[in-house]
Amino acid sequence: MMASRMWRSVRGLILASVACSSPPAKPDAYCGTGSASPNGLVATAGATTFTFTNLSASPNADCQIPTAPKGVIAMTIAPPPLATPLLTVCIPRPDLLPGGLPIGSQAQLVDLDGTSDGCSFTLDDSIPPSGTMSAAGLCDAGSAHAGFALSVDATATLSRMCGSTVDQVSATLSGTIAVAGP
Repeated sequence: MMASRMWRSVRGLILASVACSSPPAKPDAYCGTGSASPNGLVATAGATTFTFTNLSASPNADCQIPTAPKGVIAMTIAPPPLATPLLTVCIPRPDLLPGGLPIGSQAQLVDLDGTSDGCSFTLDDSIPPSGTMSAAGLCDAGSAHAGFALSVDATATLSRMCGSTVDQVSATLSGTIAVAGP
């Protein structure tokens, strides 16, 4: 009888402890790149097309904002060093990327550069790009090693230099690409 009361007391303490603690964090249903292609993102400027490959994400606070929740570190998405064409994106709040972010202050297009047919193309900072970016399979605010799939639908203005001729061309940036985790 005494053992039975003791067990009920211990069981009651365990149940009270579980009831008072915060619920466990729900894991995301899916982390990783899924079926996204490692070269699924394309920029098209007139007859010129740039295909981006081997992008990876790195939490590094390059575009950190003071209103980010504690523990959320800005993320930079870029190809390996010296890769061409070049695409660099900085996301101040990667925790919001799954819901989609407007390109501008919430998803910053830093670089969009390449060369084709003797011409060089660079992002024209004087005309802000527009569009959206979103992610699927993003876990731990982008710091999960599994990576994620980045979808982009945007327009940007590029400066085109062909010899001594310089002009501006509109470019569309679209597709879904597998982004490797850190």
